[in-house]
Amino acid sequence: PITKRKCEHGVILKVVATNICGSDQHMVRGRTTAPQGLVLGHEITGEVVEVGRDVEFIKKGDVVSTPFNIACGRCPNCKAGHTGICLNVNPSRPGAAYGYVDMGGWVGGQAEYVMVPYADFN
Repeated sequence: PITKRKCEHGVILKVVATNICGSDQHMVRGRTTAPQGLVLGHEITGEVVEVGRDVEFIKKGDVVSTPFNIACGRCPNCKAGHTGICLNVNPSRPGAAYGYVDMGGWVGGQAEYVMVPYADFN
């Protein structure tokens, strides 16, 4: 089933290019608890096709790249520069990433479209 998240501070990207790296090989080779069908890929480049009402600096049609991790830029950890352990993007524990096991359930860049939360920060 497709999970829909409402995200007024985010954008939807049509993926142009993405990457998987060595850390993804653990999931590909079955050495993690990755569920069947997890869409991998991070370090995404895509064209912005939809913009949430709270996004200020990114416009439809922009081509942008995302970092590996997902962060809000607002929590105490992010403000201290520790975006890898953001408190607001993963309900299970600090830290989140696109298409990575136990990192918040965010769709990875091997998908056709990806939602980028906190788009002005990410």
